[in-house]
Amino acid sequence: MAILDKSRVLAAKIEGTFNVAETLTAADTVQVKGSSKLDAKMDSVERAVITDSLLKTAPINVRENTSGNLDFELMPSGTGDDILGDVLWEAGFGVKNPSGQDSGFFVGYSDAGTTSANEIYEAQSGDIGTATGYTLSGTTDATKSLTLKQFIGTNKSLETTGNVVSAVDISIPTADVATVSFSVEGCGFTTNNADTKLTPACVTALPYLGKSAVFSFDNNTLSATDVSIKIANTIYNEEGITSAGYTSKQITGKDITGSFTILFEDYSMLTKLQNNVSGSLYIELNQGTNKFGIYIPALKLTSFGASSNNGVMTQQVDFAVVYDCSTTTEPIIVAQEVA
Repeated sequence: MAILDKSRVLAAKIEGTFNVAETLTAADTVQVKGSSKLDAKMDSVERAVITDSLLKTAPINVRENTSGNLDFELMPSGTGDDILGDVLWEAGFGVKNPSGQDSGFFVGYSDAGTTSANEIYEAQSGDIGTATGYTLSGTTDATKSLTLKQFIGTNKSLETTGNVVSAVDISIPTADVATVSFSVEGCGFTTNNADTKLTPACVTALPYLGKSAVFSFDNNTLSATDVSIKIANTIYNEEGITSAGYTSKQITGKDITGSFTILFEDYSMLTKLQNNVSGSLYIELNQGTNKFGIYIPALKLTSFGASSNNGVMTQQVDFAVVYDCSTTTEPIIVAQEVA
């Protein structure tokens, strides 16, 4: 009998040692969308051997290679104020600052932590943060890897190790569920046709919606549609004779880009593009008393395009995140505050 696509269960855990499998439990399962999947393949080498035939010599499989994507609805994980897919957020960004610790975050407060403003306030030494936050790792920070496991049917599993997050895609459509997609690359895999299927964790929290949002660009609140932010990690693949797959994968660079669409009212966005002006971006999503925020203190516009939608002029603006040398603020902060 064919196996139903709905029978999949995925689990993820940050590895203590790179490419060494972690033991996964039901607590490590993640509630993903149906488009999520893990793929495993073997890279082969051709053999140039002379034989008395026109047929090629059979290739030999020489290297294990894994990849995949895990797609989530943006929502609380049910554990404190972590975001669903917490370990992938941490691996993709590199740094996690849990709530209740120094250098935690406040969502929707000024840098004084007292008055309402369109940014995420980073708690100073001695403060108690009220939100879990994720920020980009530095040049001296080690790459965080993941053990990922996919169960299919009643007892079949595919386990991949040494996974790194190659991209994080955040999508906030108008009046729809906000989502995030993690693209992953791994070093090797193990298959098992007689495994014990994990019981997936039950998540009952409601997702964040694009209809309940504050979108602020350069301290001006705008009505935007189809907001998208992507963090693309540059991956260096290390190989070695002692490995059946990749020896390691290391994140060596990060590129943050995005776009949004707003109604055309004037040429101010085009003027900012023309003059190479830096701006800031703040997005806050609300679901009941819970808040999810994205703060980019410095970005530059990279393109501007005006179009007509049923006779109404709109403009799509693309941007890239830059490092502002005049401040120590993180290039991007993603945080969640659960009341």
